[in-house]
Formats: sequence, structure tokens, C-alpha cells
Amino acid sequence: MPNLWPFATKEESSYEVSASVPVGFGSGYIQQPDYNYEAYAKQGYAKDELVYACIRELTTASTEPNYKVLLPSSGEPIEAPDTNPIYRLLHYPNPNQDLFDLLEQMIVHLNVSGNAYLFKTRDQRGRMIEMHLLRPDRVSIKSDANHGVMLYEYDLNGTTYDISADDISHLKYTNPTNDLYGLSPLTVLAKTINLDLSQLSFAHAYFANAGVPSGMLKVKRKIQNDEQANTIRQRWRSTFGGPNNFHRIAVLDEDATYEAVGAGNLNEMAFPELRDTVESRICMAFGVPPILIGSVLGLNRSTYSNYKEARASFQTETMIPLTNKIVRFLNHCFSYEYKGAGYVEADFTQIAALTEDQTSITDRIIRQWDAGLISLNEARAAMSLDPLQGGEIRRLPLNVLELSSDQVEITAPPGISPTEQLQLKAVPSELLPDSPYKPLGGQPDAEALATLMGELRIEEIDLLEPKLQRFFNQMQNRVDGVLGRYMANESDETKVPSLDPRALISLIAPELLPAEANVDLMSILQLGYHRMTKKTWGLLRDKSRLSAVQFNEKLGSVQHVIQRAASSTDEIIGYTQRRINQNVALAIERNYTIQQLANGVADDSFKGIRSIVKDTYKGRAHTIARTEMGKAQNGATIAYAKEAGEEYLQAYDPDGDASDNYIAPGDPYGRTCAQRHLQMYHVDEAYDIVDHVNGSLSWSPAPEDYRAPNLLGTNTEETKTTLGVTHAV
Repeated sequence: MPNLWPFATKEESSYEVSASVPVGFGSGYIQQPDYNYEAYAKQGYAKDELVYACIRELTTASTEPNYKVLLPSSGEPIEAPDTNPIYRLLHYPNPNQDLFDLLEQMIVHLNVSGNAYLFKTRDQRGRMIEMHLLRPDRVSIKSDANHGVMLYEYDLNGTTYDISADDISHLKYTNPTNDLYGLSPLTVLAKTINLDLSQLSFAHAYFANAGVPSGMLKVKRKIQNDEQANTIRQRWRSTFGGPNNFHRIAVLDEDATYEAVGAGNLNEMAFPELRDTVESRICMAFGVPPILIGSVLGLNRSTYSNYKEARASFQTETMIPLTNKIVRFLNHCFSYEYKGAGYVEADFTQIAALTEDQTSITDRIIRQWDAGLISLNEARAAMSLDPLQGGEIRRLPLNVLELSSDQVEITAPPGISPTEQLQLKAVPSELLPDSPYKPLGGQPDAEALATLMGELRIEEIDLLEPKLQRFFNQMQNRVDGVLGRYMANESDETKVPSLDPRALISLIAPELLPAEANVDLMSILQLGYHRMTKKTWGLLRDKSRLSAVQFNEKLGSVQHVIQRAASSTDEIIGYTQRRINQNVALAIERNYTIQQLANGVADDSFKGIRSIVKDTYKGRAHTIARTEMGKAQNGATIAYAKEAGEEYLQAYDPDGDASDNYIAPGDPYGRTCAQRHLQMYHVDEAYDIVDHVNGSLSWSPAPEDYRAPNLLGTNTEETKTTLGVTHAV
């Protein structure tokens, strides 16, 4: 295969692959570059301040990254020792230069000529031991269509040296019209640089002539010949030309007048638009913001903010790509010389323009901590502070809600009915996970109503649960935040103050569970109760045999149902509050620190407040949603029956079994779930029956043929017919 790159290994054969079209380049003889390096170096780099300043900025910035030699490993790459051959070559390329001297020279060569030639010095065994840069104007390339680059000629003081392609690595800027030599930025800028130099020359000539512009000296008498005209011209120049005659006053008689030609003063000669155009084009070609090199264009727009942004932009848009280009070039060079010895990498993390000042870093970390994005110890680590015991907490504001993946509410697509949504559920009945929901058999109307009531309960549970979950997450975040403040302000040795337990509880409790928590939870539950009551009311009105009653939230029976949300709120919050109060009192008794109070003490089997709150709220959203919506639906059914003039309701509670011994509070007959199933109750008695947590008790109107016994609720054996089944009362 033709050798397209001068680093090709010697073992590679030119005839491995045959091709109908040559993929090499050149004509088989030495080709000279199509630029004048001496002119570029002397006229562009050495005489144009803008060009020099831009290239100097590039060379200076190239030394800012940290150049490392890394070795691959099973984990993160490790830095190579100073005995590594690539490390030695990189940091000590030759006796006269270190890495940064070599980089500066390479960037100057690259930007003046578009080319940089790295010569490899070898020992007797052919190993690369030094690197030297050759001046581009002394290097010529020999290439042909079959082999590509064959050799390099180096001309020094009239002596020509042939250098193998394996001993030179060639870095260049892309040149679309030349296969061998790179394109110099100065080639692109030639006209612009000439214009810039012309402006400087014009200004120099102006002041060299004492600021006197060119003009015409008119005399009234006739000039006889050129000699006479030259004499007058020379006398005028000798009198008023040159710096020593600056501001001399001319005295003319009535026969002579002076008329300036062209720009007559400095303002007319300034050409600000032209100057700005020249500066911007030169800076643009090198990728250097004008403000960084102090050009007039940059200074006219300079502020501290602009300068800071310009430095960051220069690094990200110019220097990092240029540095990576050089690093890739070096790695390509080293990989052919020392296989598997490592690779070069530039670390940009310590570049001043790309790093934040300490104040900004601190402010950013504090904002992240306040927003709950990082833990206390993560924040301290970012500030180079030692971690605190138990500092893995995060401080989240109340308006921030954090959900795990299994808590994300997924709504059904538009147009799907509640019945169709039920069919999508993994569990056939969310109300009765341990037993199928079986409405009253043999009665089509009762069965259909029971099914619709079950569907409605599932629907409302699904609506209420995510709201409760958000509330519990907010409360847990608040507890973490309060404890985080205590832990941030108190040292490890600070003990819980030796106050009366009740006094300390009164100080801490309002912060952990504030009064507004009760208000928020009660609002959530009341809305759920109201919605469930209204929907149950409508379902009974449209689907049951009971008389139609319009829903009115001002009815006493409706208010009685909705107000149950307040007592449920007190129970939910009160349970958590009691556990926290007990923990605080025990921490005082044992003289624990704030951190121990928050995180617990495993050796003493003491659970911290954070664990208590987490355990208390864990999984409660679903349980509470099921329990409260069950209470709301049952209450609404009883209220509707009472408003419709119905006296008796039938209990449907299939969860109980033979081993069930739970007796619901308020049951006037002391029945368990199994005993209560399918029994008849007066509406006033049903009001007070409170089903157990996650219970499935529901009520339906008694059959039309039901007749109440004379002594309902006594211990005597009485019978009555219920849906064709005889039950003991």
C-alpha cells in the first residue's frame, strides 16, 4: 500500500494492495513550497505588531495545560513514571529545550509557514532519543504518486542532507491546493497585512515630513523650466520638512499660495473603520480575540466582563482544539516508536480562564446544597473540608419534591374509560389484593352497582395517592433540612441541650412538623373526600334502586362525611409527632449529640429521627389513600341512603376469614369482618363502624324484599332472608 504518512513502519510492503488509481502524491522529485518563508517571517511576523501579538498569545497559552503521559489500566489511567521513554522525550526533548520551548517554537513555525517538522534523533540501535524542530524554509519534500513522501531534504549553509521519511514527523495546517505543504495563515492574510503595514508607513511618512501633507505651492510668475521648479521644491522641503522643522511658520508673499492635497490633519488620516477591519481580520485568522492582545478594536470594547469571557472563549474555541491537534500529532509520532508505552494527554482543568474563582465556587456549592442537589458532605468535600459523621443528608426546601421511579404517576391515554383503565392494572382488584372482589352473587342489579363502586374507589385511590406521596416527600425533605441546619451549625461535641424534654420538644417539633403541615394534609384529604362523596352520590342516584337525591355539599350528612378528613389528619400527623417526641426525649436522657439524634446510634439500638420519619412515611401514601377513600365512599353511601329515606344497608366485607379476630370500632354487635359480611345494619349504626386499615368494607342498599326483625341486634337467634341466604343475627 502506498505510504501516505511519514510514520509508516518499515515492514509495510508497497505491494500489499493493488490499486488502479495512485493514492500517493508528487512527481518523484523535490518540490519547493509555494510560499516565501523569509518574507512571511520578516515582513509579517517581525514587522506587523498584530501578527506578532497574535502568535505570541498562541505560544504563551500553549504552556497553560498540564501535559501528562498516561498508561492504560483496568480502571482509571495512571500517570507514567519519569523513567517512561515517552515521558522523557516529552519533557526533555533535547539538551537545548524543554517541552514548553519546543511547543512555542512549533506554534511559531506552524503559524508562519503552515508547517512544523519534527526531526527524530536516534541512537545506534535506532531508538528515538531526542526531538528537534527544523526550520521550515530549510526543508523540502520529495514525493511520488506510488510511495507518497519518500524523503526530506534539509539545506543548511549550502549543504543538503537527505532525511528518511521515518525520521521526520510533519505537522501542518490543511492546504486544499497542495498535497505536501500546509497553508500558512499569513498566506490568507497577505493583503490585509500589507494594508496594515501601508497604514503604518503612511503615518510614518506623514510625521517624517513634520506632519506636513503633500500639497501644491502656487506662484503667479511663470516658471521657466524644471530646474527652477525643483529649486523651489527643494527650498520648501529644506525649510519645512523633517522633524527639526516641525511647526515652523511659512511666510509667503502675494505672488505665492500653498494648497494641501489629500488629508490635511490627523483626524482625516485616522481611517478608524479601515483600521478596525484590518485588526479584526488578522485576529480572526489566528482565532485570538482583539481584547486579549490590546488592539485598538479590542480596547474600545473592553470591560472586565468582556475580557474574562474573551479569555474563556479563546481557550475553548482556539487553544483547546490547537492543543489537541498537537497532542494527537505527538501521540501518532510516539506510537510508532514506543508501542504500548503510553500516550500523551493535555489536562485543561487548571487553566485559569476556565476555572471559577473561589467565591463563585463557594456560592455555587451553597446554592446546590440549598436546592437539595448535593449532600452536606458532598458540599464540604467540594470546599476541601473534612466530612462530618452522618453528613450524607440533603437539605431540600418544601417546594421541592423528589420522587423515585416507582412513584411517578402514569396517566392513561385520553379516551380510556375507568373500566378500561382497570383492565390495564397488574392486580385484578386494587381493593382486595389478597382475594378477588366478588359482588353479591345472584342479584344482577346489586352486582353491577358493587362493580361500579369498586371501580370508582380504585379511580379515586389513584388520584389521591400521588398527592399524598408528594406531601410525605415534602415533609421528609423538611425534616432533613431542619436536621441539616442543626448539624451544620453544631460541632460533633455539642450535646442536645439539657432542657426539660417537653421544653425541647416544644422547640424542635414546630420546625420538624409545622402547623401548616396539618393544614396541607387536611386540604388534600378534604378535596379527596369531597370528590369521592360527590361521585358516589351520583353513582347511587343513577345506578341504584334508591330515590334520586341531588348532591348538595351544604347538607348536614355530606358535611359530616367531609369533616372526617380533619380527624384522619390528626391521626396521621399525630402518629409521626408522637414518635419524634419520644425520640427527642430519649436523646436528651442519653446525652446524644445533634448528629446522633438525627442519624441514630446503632450500638444502642436507637433509631434517629431521619429513620423514624422515613419508616413512618414509607408506603403510607397507598395505604392511607385506600383507607380514606374507603371511609369517604362508605360515609357517602350511608349519607345518601339516609337522605333517600333508606333505613337499612347491607355490609359487604369479604376480606375476613376464620382466623380473623379484628372487631371494627363502633360496631354495635362486636363482629369481626367475617361475621359482619352480608349483615344488615341500620344507617345510624353503620355511621360509626370504622373498617381496619386497607379494609374493603362497603355498603349497598338492602334488597327491596328485606324486612327488619322486631329485635334487631339482640343475642337471640333470629333469622331474616338476605338475597336468598339465611344469616344468623
